[in-house]
Amino acid sequence: ESIFQPVVEKTISYVGENGKSALDLLKATHKTETQESSIGVFVTSIDGTPNQDNKYWMFYTGDQLASMSADQYITKDAEKIEWRYESIQ
Repeated sequence: ESIFQPVVEKTISYVGENGKSALDLLKATHKTETQESSIGVFVTSIDGTPNQDNKYWMFYTGDQLASMSADQYITKDAEKIEWRYESIQ
């Protein structure tokens, strides 16, 4: 029995700030490309590393995969935000 385990190639982490979205904080410190979608803004590239084939930037809060898009997720002071560039096997 295999447990799904994505391969993480890169990570970017920072701490939240009350009232600021995860996306605003990412854009303040990293070169970010995004795409609008019906469920929110989708991050397509960070610091020149684009989503491709089966590799995607995924956004985590406190080690849990976020359940909403980064533009809609309002962070709290000292909250751990992490972007993981993962390949889905």
